[in-house]
Amino acid sequence: MPPRRIATIVYGVFGLAVGIFVVYSVVQVALILFAARPVPPAVTHPLPPACASGLRSLLGAVDRASVASENATDRDGAREGFKRALAPEWDRKDDVGRACETDAEGLDAYAETLRLERLLGHQASKRAEEAGPLRKRLEARIALERRLE
Repeated sequence: MPPRRIATIVYGVFGLAVGIFVVYSVVQVALILFAARPVPPAVTHPLPPACASGLRSLLGAVDRASVASENATDRDGAREGFKRALAPEWDRKDDVGRACETDAEGLDAYAETLRLERLLGHQASKRAEEAGPLRKRLEARIALERRLE
């Protein structure tokens, strides 16, 4: 086979490989951007009643704490407001953990509740740290405007 023919075949195979790689990469990016998010696995059986009730109360406390820390103007104030709003339900979280440890799904749900509390507490602190100075400036401007009226 002449060298020119070999070069044509080599370049053809290389071009085909590059084309396949590019198409594969575009498909992967499109799937990440436009595909539906994974659906959480279906619950196979109900949680024990004491576990479900405890988790419901902990989740309510986390929601309340998240709202309570929204207007904090500094990181420490947000974290303290968040922790304070978790009580009294969060004081009994170990009891809920014991009620959930008899069931694998209950234990997973309890762990997810603890992760959610940490995540929302961190977000409250970060939100206050980033938005707090702006909020303080706006409140100062509003107070100044009131004095001028």
